[in-house]
Amino acid sequence: MIGIDIVHIPRIQKAVQNDAFKTRVFTAQEIAYCDGNAKPHIHYAGVFAAKEGAVKALKCGFSGGIGPLDIEIVHETDGAPQINFYGKAQELLNDRKADVSISHDGEYAIAVVEIL
Repeated sequence: MIGIDIVHIPRIQKAVQNDAFKTRVFTAQEIAYCDGNAKPHIHYAGVFAAKEGAVKALKCGFSGGIGPLDIEIVHETDGAPQINFYGKAQELLNDRKADVSISHDGEYAIAVVEIL
């Protein structure tokens, strides 16, 4: 199963100025990663796209007990993204593996999640 999402970076750049939005959508580790970069909004947009791609791959959307904090995008030391699932999202993953890829260009970030 594959899920893909594209995000207009300026929309996320504006949204993450609101701390309530940030903490409702992004985990503490995601916030630390994004804020630790020179252009945090680009990374927030990529992580957001990955979360949306993940729920599309799970074929559920953000409903039925799954929230944005149930999907976490973490980065290896080389910058490669990894995806973690918690709660109901973990149940739907059902012991399968998931891969994620994130890219940015101009005003857009895109992410693809594949559940194997």
